[in-house]
Amino acid sequence: MAAAAACSSPALAGCSLLQLQNEFVRKVGRGNGSRVTMRSRRTVRRQSQVERPKRMRTGSLSSETPSYLSTSGEFGDDGYVGEGESGELSFDPESFARNRALEVAQGRVAMLASVGFVVPEVIVRSGVDLDVSEGRIAGAFLACQVVVMAALEGLRGKESSDGVSAVFDPLGLGSKPDGFVDLTVKEIKNGRLALVSLLGFAAQGVVTGKGPVQNLIDHFTDPFANNLLTYASSDALGFAAFQGVFTRTSFAALFLTTLIHWGRPLYMNNATMKTVGKLTMSTAYACLTGILLSIWASSGHLPLSNLYESSMFLSWCFCTMHVILENQNKNDWIGIITAPSALLTNAFATLGIPKEMQQSTALVPALQSNWLMMHVSMMIFSYSTLMIGSLLAIAFLFVDTKEAGLETQRGKLGQQLDHYSYRSITLGFPLLTIGILSGAVWANEAWGSYWSWDPKETWALITWLVFAIYVHTRMSKGWQGKKPAMVASGGFFVIWICYLGVNLLGKGLHSYGWFS
Repeated sequence: MAAAAACSSPALAGCSLLQLQNEFVRKVGRGNGSRVTMRSRRTVRRQSQVERPKRMRTGSLSSETPSYLSTSGEFGDDGYVGEGESGELSFDPESFARNRALEVAQGRVAMLASVGFVVPEVIVRSGVDLDVSEGRIAGAFLACQVVVMAALEGLRGKESSDGVSAVFDPLGLGSKPDGFVDLTVKEIKNGRLALVSLLGFAAQGVVTGKGPVQNLIDHFTDPFANNLLTYASSDALGFAAFQGVFTRTSFAALFLTTLIHWGRPLYMNNATMKTVGKLTMSTAYACLTGILLSIWASSGHLPLSNLYESSMFLSWCFCTMHVILENQNKNDWIGIITAPSALLTNAFATLGIPKEMQQSTALVPALQSNWLMMHVSMMIFSYSTLMIGSLLAIAFLFVDTKEAGLETQRGKLGQQLDHYSYRSITLGFPLLTIGILSGAVWANEAWGSYWSWDPKETWALITWLVFAIYVHTRMSKGWQGKKPAMVASGGFFVIWICYLGVNLLGKGLHSYGWFS
């Protein structure tokens, strides 16, 4: 009754999505008696004007609900795009049909995948052994799957002249356009539910290590002891599980971001790919933040006590610099530098460091100080900014601005590289200075001396001198171009020696949780 009243009201004259679909299908079907399917190749003339309520601007706040808003969802996800000549929303049948077909296909894949989660577990619980860990029959399964997929695609693509599959139409929907539209809407809804269920199955598997059927049985057996909140808050299992999810997701997101930015020549100014690149980097940034917070919550101290934690923090700093520089720079080429830097650091921490060194342990007495956050965070963040500035300087050396000229695209790129290299280094140099000074004060409290000429301290001083020369020549001498860029390029290798190399070459006061 409410839906009928809503459709009959003047303010909601557009009616619901399903009614619009049925009306469109009837009009097309009655034109020449043709049939309509999801993949119909019929060319439909764009309807520039469809009877829809006008979008009105809200004035001051009032207790009355605006007439153009609805809680029943008629105007959401209905294929209306753009505006007509008179301000009315227009309807694009071709785009709507294409998007609907894509969502149906995606929903079918999700429904099959959700079944694939459940069926193997049911078969194994019935006593059948499905162990294919050695891969002896996995290849046969893959070959059969390829053949079946090819056959199904062939049947789906084999259409008759009226657009309906001549081989597969078990429900006889070719002559029932209304039933076809109803089934399509239901299939889309079921596909969306399947997508949500896949996310739940995956999260359950990571947290509990069990399949969906066993998780359901455990939950019904003892619902208060087997739920998400219990696993996340009762012990370290929840933190470890979420940390594993965040680690894998961040690595995959950074990998995709790197591919997108390094593959720019393939798509150039494609807005969709740029948006995807921003989404993947945002996902990686959020996951790295989750990793650091989960380590902090489970260990009780700032995640900067060993090589793994500092490397993940360094990867997070690279992502932070990416966000800062991308927002300040209208061009998105900065991801060519920051994305692989964050990816390689993440890969080193995740794949290069032994598992036993990735575990958080109790802090040694020297690290149980409030200076840990101040000193270590400043040093690592300065490393990230200085390394990005050095990489931009290296890229600048490959751009010959003298031959290209300042008015050419290559010359402007060289100017931008030099400009952002200078800005990154001038941001990182004060941070490095603060980090060294705070470390000296901390060393005096812990060891009774401000400076001990430890290998880490010595290389930190060398790093400071290199970038002090760069900043001095740029600010007082007014040098620009290749000379200061060469100094900054050398600083890139000095930073890595200071951060990682001294821990491989020798053992000193800064070797807690590092290679010996």
